[in-house]
Amino acid sequence: MKNIGIDAIAYSVPSHQLPIAALAEARGIAYAKLNVGLGLEAMAVCSPEETVDGLAADAIVKLIQQNGIDPRDIGKMYLGTESALDGAKPTMTYALNHVERALGVAGENVFQNTDVVDMTFACIAAFDAMLLCADWIRCAPGAGRVAIVVGADIAKYDLESSGEYTQGAGAVAVLLKEDPRILVLGETVGVGMKSEMDFYKPLRVFNKLQALKDAASLLGVSVSEHELQAKIAEAEAHRASNIAQNPTQLNVDADQTLWSIPGKSLKVNRTEPVFDGYFSNECYRSRLEEAIAHYAEQVSGWQVSDWETWIFHQPYAFQGRRMSVRFWMQSVLKPLILQGDAVNWNEMGLAVLADKSWDAVEGDADLEKVIAKSAAYRAFVAQAIAPGERASAQLGNLYTGSVLMSLCSVLADAHERGLNLANRRAGFFAYGSGSKGKVVEGRFVAGCETSIAATSLFGDLSSRKEIDFETYVRWHA
Repeated sequence: MKNIGIDAIAYSVPSHQLPIAALAEARGIAYAKLNVGLGLEAMAVCSPEETVDGLAADAIVKLIQQNGIDPRDIGKMYLGTESALDGAKPTMTYALNHVERALGVAGENVFQNTDVVDMTFACIAAFDAMLLCADWIRCAPGAGRVAIVVGADIAKYDLESSGEYTQGAGAVAVLLKEDPRILVLGETVGVGMKSEMDFYKPLRVFNKLQALKDAASLLGVSVSEHELQAKIAEAEAHRASNIAQNPTQLNVDADQTLWSIPGKSLKVNRTEPVFDGYFSNECYRSRLEEAIAHYAEQVSGWQVSDWETWIFHQPYAFQGRRMSVRFWMQSVLKPLILQGDAVNWNEMGLAVLADKSWDAVEGDADLEKVIAKSAAYRAFVAQAIAPGERASAQLGNLYTGSVLMSLCSVLADAHERGLNLANRRAGFFAYGSGSKGKVVEGRFVAGCETSIAATSLFGDLSSRKEIDFETYVRWHA
């Protein structure tokens, strides 16, 4: 069986950034809470001209041009996103319009035989797409199948919400094929899934008549309900007449008013989510613990500590290190303490790691806090997790692109420090609210550190233009 995995990576990030220090000052939040506590340094901010399909297209074009790919050879192009532009037509098709123009092949339909699709499962969708495409390539060894998977999103929260400082945006595209030059993906996948409401984007429904009443009141206009109903009926009739006169006009609704939409209610699909940050953190950790257990059931003798590099989905830069204390306690610390005789590993763990007595700690939650601050755990984080955090600290949450950007960060960090990653085993920890966690192994290929996209990452991030807080608020709207 041939090795299947990631052969090349490219990315696209917004051209502007807001320093987290500026956000902290404007919102009256202690900077240390965001920087030292969560690892945040800057937030990627889209200008009004930057869109999710544009970010995806830019990453795809870079991937194709940097690697000399013939678009006609691409069998699948899957997009993971939760920032879809359309309720039916895939956002990937919008992106490919930009791609064709950028490549100078507009009108040639070079993607005629490419299977194109969007996938949605919150932040894990691109990871899902990558594993599906890897399986598709694996099904026909030697056939030369090639796939591109993209994670592209604009992570936008309500102003002054508890999620505001985690916002970000960007796209990451990966080329999947046989005998990859960057990373070989394992075939075994651990999964943990449970339907939860930790983060979601519901269709908000408003009564049309009441909305018009509210608008009239806001404007200080006195008008009766009968008059408002008549105005709505008039607008709907005008729309119906326009459609009848222009039956083949695809964008017949473009010139219509909000009130001309038929029916008694209006449905609004907002980008900003409904979420519970604390609960989502618990779902994140629970699903990954279930996925790790599922993986262990399938691979005899495996421990999560076998993975030398840990690559996480990062809603904020330090999410991985904060969520993985318990994984590390069970797989690294406990075996270290229990090397023979059965002893109370909680007591021993505290004595060895933190020089504290068990009497000073109440329960596993406090034990985790103590161990998280220990020299042993900090050394583990520095070696296994921190390299993948560097890009996230500068970008914020990329949603579906986050775990792939963490991989880019690991590669760029290794290139910068002159590290050799050849044959190092990495564990991917992917999560999507709603909720699902997945873990899979990747093995780095010799020379992976020289990936074109990875070597320029930190330079690209440092060259972005800073904006002030007032500009950020204006663009948010």
